[in-house]
Amino acid sequence: MKRAIIFLTVLIFMVSFAIGCKSSEVEELKEQVAELSEKLAEEESVDQVEEVEVVGGEEEAILVLWNEAKFHIGEMATVYGPVVATFYDEAVDEGITFLNIGKDYPDPEGFSVWIDKYNRPNFFKAPERYYYEKNISVTGVIVEIEGLPHMEITDPDQISINEEVEEAVEEPVEEEPEEQSVEEVVEETVAESTIEEETQEQPVEEVVEEPVEEIGVAPTIRLEIIEGPAFSQLGDNTCYYRVKAHVTGDPSPAISFNKDDSLGSLGANISQVNLHSKGESFTLEATAVNSQGSASDSITLSHTCQDHIPILVKNDTGGTLSLSISGPATYNFSIPPGHQNIYVVPGTYNYTGKGCGGGVMSGTHDLLKAGDEWDWWCQ
Repeated sequence: MKRAIIFLTVLIFMVSFAIGCKSSEVEELKEQVAELSEKLAEEESVDQVEEVEVVGGEEEAILVLWNEAKFHIGEMATVYGPVVATFYDEAVDEGITFLNIGKDYPDPEGFSVWIDKYNRPNFFKAPERYYYEKNISVTGVIVEIEGLPHMEITDPDQISINEEVEEAVEEPVEEEPEEQSVEEVVEETVAESTIEEETQEQPVEEVVEEPVEEIGVAPTIRLEIIEGPAFSQLGDNTCYYRVKAHVTGDPSPAISFNKDDSLGSLGANISQVNLHSKGESFTLEATAVNSQGSASDSITLSHTCQDHIPILVKNDTGGTLSLSISGPATYNFSIPPGHQNIYVVPGTYNYTGKGCGGGVMSGTHDLLKAGDEWDWWCQ
């Protein structure tokens, strides 16, 4: 350290001296500086000690796409993908909430997240509704259950909603400049001093920024039914609609609805309207507003869903049952192990059931009166 300080002091003195010297004197000064530099280099090479910095830190989560989670069992990871199916029944499966990402359970390519009943109160909104059909990222340890990748979530901070997941881009690493010799430092210092003196003599013109005039476009809005009338499986004879607002304008307009039974879980531009009794109607109104103006649109929705009856499905397969039926209406159900009511329009249906580790069964079944039981088991 002392040698470095002495060397720096000598160098500063030489540079200052060189600026005011003649060219012949500068050349002689360069030779003296070169000799001194060689001596200092030899001495430092003898007692130089390399310092090693040890960098440590906590384990960081790796970024994993949902269909690659099965390759990272036991690892801390952030898994991302779309929630394609959810399930929660307080009376079934010990009240566990399931979010199935990428593919519905038990597809071997899928990935499942679960929240047990003790941690469910940590979530302000019902997870099975709030995260449904959202692109999410979940962080935790990937575990294997029945041969499929799972992750337990105990806190809402482990889940984030993303419109899309951006790929990480590595920034180019700047190369460190090569070390310069003492002679080059002296020459550059003299040259910079000359340029600085010339620059000070020249006047500097001030740059005046002209104000940019804001240009915008007034909003437009159009409402479209994207789902419904559809019967809710909650067992309360609810008929619901989902309506999307198609909006244009610059800057991007803010959208508001006069009713949204999804509480914003479907996105800022989609509203759900629940109708609870036969013949009930509601006029949904939406408004788009930006700095250039506002626009509104409305649509009237009516309860036209057919009456449904409860059918008790007994799933004794030991796993989730995927059931698709078509007849007077078309339905797709994902039924966990145990007993669960489904609600259908009475009639005769063609069905296809998938379960028992990949087995498929199809045929025709009558669902004619409330309380009928439909038994499923593995042969």
